[in-house]
Amino acid sequence: MKMDTLTRLCSTAAIAATCITANAKLFSDGFGTAHNYLADGAAGTMWDGFLVNFTNGNAVATLADADTSSEQCLTLQSTYGNWENGDADGILLFKTIAGDFDAQVRIVSMNNVQWHDAGLMARVPEQGDAGTG
Repeated sequence: MKMDTLTRLCSTAAIAATCITANAKLFSDGFGTAHNYLADGAAGTMWDGFLVNFTNGNAVATLADADTSSEQCLTLQSTYGNWENGDADGILLFKTIAGDFDAQVRIVSMNNVQWHDAGLMARVPEQGDAGTG
């Protein structure tokens, strides 16, 4: 059912480990393999995508890498960006999961400047699929 399809979204300054369990399948990324998400997107990783400025807003990503800037960490750095009022233009590394799931993340460090946040976000990919309530 489309209504049950959620997208696991991760937008953080530094993550040590991310684990998602969906329908008894475990997805885990300790970010121990070097990868440049700005240059290469999510290709070759367990993630389904990497987005910046999806709605052509004003987000500017200056850093997005795994195991490069900080050992065994995902490091993201950006200015501006917005995830409210219909906007979707911040940094987003995501995994699409259908059905129920458990997710956890550990934030190692965070420089919270002008309302930037870190953590997990789950949302229905298409607002029209969300149903009432």
